[in-house]
Amino acid sequence: MEKPEEQSVGQVKLWGPVESKTFVVLMLILLASSYYRSFQITLSVLAGGAIALLSFWSLRRSVEGLVQQQKESGNVLKTSFLILKYPLIFGLLALMILKTPLHIIAWVAGFLSLVIAIVLEGLMPSKN
Repeated sequence: MEKPEEQSVGQVKLWGPVESKTFVVLMLILLASSYYRSFQITLSVLAGGAIALLSFWSLRRSVEGLVQQQKESGNVLKTSFLILKYPLIFGLLALMILKTPLHIIAWVAGFLSLVIAIVLEGLMPSKN
């Protein structure tokens, strides 16, 4: 008997190559931040990287959802949910910056883990 061919149509990856590289870069920056032996700096780097990772993951999922939705029939509720995620992320970002004692330079260093990962993905594409 022949095996049926695997179909990847309709399957959405939860974690992409940019997210994987962002995670690795963030872990390296966290390791480097431990040199300062400051919990505030380490937490700020982690917070910046987590927000970057969350926002990029959300953006990728939203775009994939909108493309998938265009292939199917339109669903207004799903589109509005995909669009309303961003004010929630930016609200969390504003709350984090304004109400917590973050070290802003360390936070930016953590956030830049996404930029570094995107550059690495452009220079050395993943083999998927």
